[in-house]
Amino acid sequence: MDNQNTTIAIIGATGATGKFVLQNALQRNFNIKVLARTPQKLDKYKDKIEIIKGSVSDLDTVKNLVEGCDVVLSSLGTNKKPNYIVEKGVEVILKAIQSSNSKPRFIHMSAVGLGDSLIQCRKSWLWTFIVKVTFPLIGSEIFADMERAEKLISQAKDIKSVIMRAAILNNKPARGYMVRNSNEPAGKMFISREDIANFMLDSVTDTSFDGKAVSLFSS
Repeated sequence: MDNQNTTIAIIGATGATGKFVLQNALQRNFNIKVLARTPQKLDKYKDKIEIIKGSVSDLDTVKNLVEGCDVVLSSLGTNKKPNYIVEKGVEVILKAIQSSNSKPRFIHMSAVGLGDSLIQCRKSWLWTFIVKVTFPLIGSEIFADMERAEKLISQAKDIKSVIMRAAILNNKPARGYMVRNSNEPAGKMFISREDIANFMLDSVTDTSFDGKAVSLFSS
């Protein structure tokens, strides 16, 4: 797949992880469409990307975003109680993809410890501690919202998707990433947001993880 002839849609591009997705997508010369409630935040990119103004909760707006795209990338998330938006946003994204003519693939960021990745966490005392102690401290409903979103994606059998579960995110420079499935042990506690972005963008052209939920750790 030629990057210059590949159009991607980015949801969450103004967020802590999404900004790396956008920056690295530009470096890779993809054609880029971005959803933004406040387009002014993306002024420095406005001549290089197509900006769709609106919210992920609005189906017509998201339909406009995904139409004509090859892949949709989502780093959607919020920890602002009670406005958890991942499940609701993913539901809208899936409906928009299903109704589109281009039928893009969907790559979605989730978190280690959810779904069957709990199996790999139980093989590590550190990750067992993180799930049992840290998750409730951060907010159990945040992760419940993300897990419900995962279930929606898994149920949408007509959409080619990748659920990428990230270890705990930080802003350090990229070090390289390691992909593991639920039957393999969990890796390091932290991973760079830039590594997450690199995996998502690598998966635009690499379809080997389609239909899978995988965990991402720092290499």
